Amino acid sequence: GGVVYYYFFAPRAPSGTTQPSRGIIGYFFGSSQTTPPPPVATPEPTPAPPIIDGGTVGTSSVPRLLQLTNFPVVSPSFNKQEDRILFYKKEGGALVSSELDSNKAQETVSALTVIGILDAPRSTGERDRSAIFYLDQESVKAFLHIGTSSIALLPENITSFSWSPDGKQLAYTVREGQGERVVTADRFAKNQKIITDTPLFDASVSWITPNTLVLMTAPSGFGEGFVFSMPTSGGGLHALIGPRFGLQANWSPDGTRGLISSTRRGGSALTLSWFDIKKEEAHLLPIVTIADKCAWVSAKKVYCAVPRDSYPTAVWPDDYLRGALHTADQIVAVNLDDGTTENILNQGAFDVVNIITSAKDDYLAFTNRTDGTLWRIKLR
Repeated sequence: GGVVYYYFFAPRAPSGTTQPSRGIIGYFFGSSQTTPPPPVATPEPTPAPPIIDGGTVGTSSVPRLLQLTNFPVVSPSFNKQEDRILFYKKEGGALVSSELDSNKAQETVSALTVIGILDAPRSTGERDRSAIFYLDQESVKAFLHIGTSSIALLPENITSFSWSPDGKQLAYTVREGQGERVVTADRFAKNQKIITDTPLFDASVSWITPNTLVLMTAPSGFGEGFVFSMPTSGGGLHALIGPRFGLQANWSPDGTRGLISSTRRGGSALTLSWFDIKKEEAHLLPIVTIADKCAWVSAKKVYCAVPRDSYPTAVWPDDYLRGALHTADQIVAVNLDDGTTENILNQGAFDVVNIITSAKDDYLAFTNRTDGTLWRIKLR
């Protein structure tokens, strides 16, 4: 029976095909026709979506997201040519230079030893010097690190610091009685000039235009904060922003706009707005984060690290600033003119701080506050 079925009834595919044929009986009587399978549709090619997380850029083998260090760093910045990133090692304080597209090509620029280094804001002009803040027992001290080996001392009781936009001058505050004294100096910390004495305690100074300084009170969700402006030639303070609880501010490179974050009394309901300095008007943005987690590309565009969770019981920014709260952030680009946003990074559990961007807007780097490591994103 098997032999009869095999030779006379079983379907076969003709040689060189995959289509079943009819058996011998079926051939003569048409009793075992097989319906051919439907053709497989070939989809039209569609453009690949832009890479949001991980992966590589275009046809390059360079990863889009790259970890540059496996050790904590302080104050990363681009060099003058913007083809490398400079940073200080948290342990020991050495100044190191790293390639942008490799975590293996690193070189020590200066073997300066600084124990307890806390911060090192780099000059925004020539980018050849930094203000080093370090912890000496229970006191915070500071000095200028110029080039690779020269130093210049800063006052021992310095409480805040800012470079001028061109990097050729600096401003700082020092404790004076029950308030703060605002002082300017040249880039070697010489030729000091007292700008004003204020009754503000723990206020910080920022140099936002060639002729304008701003003074911001210490941020807290339990206290009303203010931002005051003053001319570099000296004179009185002008109330620019406030009173606002939890107030933080971050200024655009040209000094025409600011990002301000604030809360309700008690540090809840965090919001972020951009502020028009000339008109003294605030415009609410569609993202929720603190101003310190943002970086300016231009007066129209910013990158911000936005916590994925809302943390409803947190006191902003107090809990975050004292280290009681760590966030898991995504990074977004925000167009301030129309409020549109673009997702740049939404992976991992990064607590993003110290965002820096290149002038060409092709690289972004940040520090993961959780472990202090340095990462970079290739934007295009």
